[in-house]
Amino acid sequence: MKIARLASVVDIVLGAWLLFSSLFWTPFPEHVANAAIIGASSVVLGFAARRGHEWCRWIVGILAIWLIASLWVIPRGSPSIVANHLTVGTLLFGFSVLPTGRGRATGEYPL
Repeated sequence: MKIARLASVVDIVLGAWLLFSSLFWTPFPEHVANAAIIGASSVVLGFAARRGHEWCRWIVGILAIWLIASLWVIPRGSPSIVANHLTVGTLLFGFSVLPTGRGRATGEYPL
């Protein structure tokens, strides 16, 4: 599986996780809305990236940065929200910056 396809699948899975996990934070409506919007956007952009729109992964990277930064911008987060947002944001950002061009990292050129 190529790196770009793997990264887009990870975007979809992590976005779905954000949507699902936001159901557990009902005392924190700001964090629920933030996670739901970023999760839904990540799923949509992951599907678009899977169909060949590689620039969508960069937008997911920006959303990941916002997910992490929102922990300081939006007050009153529980430790589970902080751990979830840091983990998901780091993974989303890490997979969004993986190389997608031709080369050894993508397996498109022979050794």
